[in-house]
Amino acid sequence: MILAKRLVKHTGYGNAAGLLMSRGMLGGVAQPKEYNYSEDEDSDTEEYLQSRIDPVTGGPAPLPEPSPLDSMTEEAKEAEAEKLMGLIDQLNRQGIMRMVPMDKQGNPVSEKDKESDDQ
Repeated sequence: MILAKRLVKHTGYGNAAGLLMSRGMLGGVAQPKEYNYSEDEDSDTEEYLQSRIDPVTGGPAPLPEPSPLDSMTEEAKEAEAEKLMGLIDQLNRQGIMRMVPMDKQGNPVSEKDKESDDQ
């Protein structure tokens, strides 16, 4: 199990699956335990721990991008929120998107629920 975790960590899921499939080891057949490997998981170098590896591709992961909201003032954020609400309202009026009413707890209210509350 530890060997599989290391293989995936260093090569990525797809590459590890391809390697195991090409060697006939992906079929779930138990192999005899004649391995003489260390079970120390803390043998990674500092360089590897600091590198950003995408576990799916095995390649370098993209660096996180800074949030555009960090450089905006509160007034600019509020103006952007109002613009977004206007666009959502326009989509709702055009029938492209339908807004669902919510109750006080934040749960969606169906048309049947609204009718039963009115009675």
